[in-house]
Amino acid sequence: MKSVQRWSVGICLLVPALVSSGQTQPKIQNGAPLSGAKQETPKPVAVVQAEALVIQTEAIVAQAEQELALANERYKAGLVTHDSVLEASIKLAKARIRLAELKKQPEVILQQAKTIVADQEQRAALMEQLYKAGMTTATEVNDARIKLSEARIQLELRNVIDLREKNLAYTTELFKQGRTTQQDVLAANMALLDARSRLTKAE
Repeated sequence: MKSVQRWSVGICLLVPALVSSGQTQPKIQNGAPLSGAKQETPKPVAVVQAEALVIQTEAIVAQAEQELALANERYKAGLVTHDSVLEASIKLAKARIRLAELKKQPEVILQQAKTIVADQEQRAALMEQLYKAGMTTATEVNDARIKLSEARIQLELRNVIDLREKNLAYTTELFKQGRTTQQDVLAANMALLDARSRLTKAE
């Protein structure tokens, strides 16, 4: 009994001591964060929209990958022609280009553009073979040749854009060092915008 009494007295003495010394723990009222706690700054709307667009495009790429895999399986089973595989491959490359543009990956863009040219070359050759065998029309052959030419033009324009972007970055750095004028920077930027405009019209 004496030990119990001593513990009771100790507790009674301890609680007032904590309160009087100001060492009470902070309280959370109505779910509000503790004072001094860091709160995350909400992302700008443009950033949220850009992130959502990346996620959406990644889903499109994943779907295109599945379609290419299915086309390959059906081709091996003799259910479709090689042209179906090439078309699926081109669709995937275009989706990857869109994703790389959002992520600002110029090397990936150029790589996929080259893939499209290679696939279109195969399609044009295939159509010519089928035409000689009487299995397709001259219209189909010409259409394949047109798409090949367009793919080559777009690849060249993407090369131009890549060079223009590098030139703009270099000119901007020279301007910061006081080794060129703002007019040169504006001219480099205008040249880049012109190249991008030409690609947009070609697509």
